[in-house]
Amino acid sequence: LCSLCLHPTSQCWHFLGKGRGANGKIRIDQKISSGCLMKMNFSYNVASESTASSPCSNVPMNCPICPSSKPAIWKYFMKHHFEDRHGSQTLMKYSHLWYITPFEHDEMRRIWKKGTSGVVKTAKSSANSTLKVSEAHCAQINPRYLYLLIFCHCVTNTYCPY
Repeated sequence: LCSLCLHPTSQCWHFLGKGRGANGKIRIDQKISSGCLMKMNFSYNVASESTASSPCSNVPMNCPICPSSKPAIWKYFMKHHFEDRHGSQTLMKYSHLWYITPFEHDEMRRIWKKGTSGVVKTAKSSANSTLKVSEAHCAQINPRYLYLLIFCHCVTNTYCPY
């Protein structure tokens, strides 16, 4: 799955490139990336580091075994990629690519619990009222919760145990 829009990876291809200048940093190359509905610019280096205010470090990464012509794989899906595509390779050699620190795991768990532990108040509705939504409208998922769902699924191989 694409970690930005939840489309299958066969539809969303992210390619990484080097920024401008001698000290250019890694970035998503928007010119050759395609398919993703959530085009956004973000600081790759900042996003790849887990902090208390932003614990998710899920970023696209190039697979060191696949040819450079292949799209990047999201960090939280990298282990599955290795198991699926490179089963003969030793997983331990590349485990650093998908390693989640205990800090990141705990902070993501804390955010998940905080976001799912409240009582949601809803307005009373009339028995007669119906809401008609046209097919042209689509639901938007808050990216914060999207990352939490992906994190829970990829790290624990379950929907979410918390």
